[in-house]
Amino acid sequence: MSRRPYVREVPRFTWWLKKKFYTEYMMREATCIAVALYSALLIIGLIRLSEGQAEYTAYLEAMQSPLGLILQLIILAFAVYHTITWFKLAPKGMPPMRFKDEKVQPKAIVAAHYAGWVGVSLVILLFVGLV
Repeated sequence: MSRRPYVREVPRFTWWLKKKFYTEYMMREATCIAVALYSALLIIGLIRLSEGQAEYTAYLEAMQSPLGLILQLIILAFAVYHTITWFKLAPKGMPPMRFKDEKVQPKAIVAAHYAGWVGVSLVILLFVGLV
C-alpha cells in the first residue's frame, strides 16, 4: 500500500506577497530590469554619438523631453531601491569580519556601504562641476 505524500498548495503567482522578506526579494529582483533598461539607454546614447552630431543631439533632446525625464526618474527610483536592499543584505553575504579582535556589527557594514555611496557620488558631482 503506497501513501501519497502531502503537498502543500502554493499560490502560483502570489506566493511572494505572503511574507515581507519574499516581497522585498521579488521587488529587488524586478528592479534589475530597470537597471538593464537604463544600461541599454546609455548604450543607445553611445551608438548615437558614434553616428554623428545630429543623431546625438536628437538623442539628448529625447532624453530631456518630459517623457524621457519621467522615464529616467522612474528608473532612478528603482535603482535606489535596488541599491538600498543590496546594502541591507551585504552583512549576510560576507564572512564574519573582525576588527581588533571584536566582531564588526552588521550596522557598521551597512553604514560603510552608504558612506562609500555618498563618497563616490560626491566625487562624481565634483567631477561634473555640480558641487
